[in-house]
Amino acid sequence: MLTASIKQLVAAAMQSLQRSKTLAVMRRTLSPSALFVELRCARRIDALARRLTRMQGKIGRMSAHVLSQQAGAAVDADRSLRGMLADLKADLNGIRRDLALWYTRECRGRAGAMLRASIENLNRIAADTYLAADRLEWEIEEHDRRYGR
Repeated sequence: MLTASIKQLVAAAMQSLQRSKTLAVMRRTLSPSALFVELRCARRIDALARRLTRMQGKIGRMSAHVLSQQAGAAVDADRSLRGMLADLKADLNGIRRDLALWYTRECRGRAGAMLRASIENLNRIAADTYLAADRLEWEIEEHDRRYGR
């Protein structure tokens, strides 16, 4: 529910844009419902990016533990941790693929600055988390090879 003053501001902005040749594009960009949907999508994407950042921190701590040589025995003798890391990497690839597909289908390659920034941030964090998981998987493999599986 928009207040009357906000409705008047939006109406005034729309009237001034009617003189522009790019009315159809601008009308979609400035509609209150489109802005609300974009804001909600950006917030959800940012929440996922924060969760991936926390996951990246956990991976970093595990990597530091493996590299510290404090674990004298095999870290992942049953290979379950490596399986979870492989699943995480597959999920990260799926997230990036689904996000790109959604962006082209729903946004048709056009989005506001906030949504674009959220998508770019999530892609960067997902790629960094993938690399961290891949590196940890390799470090565990090397550690366990030295100390016996």
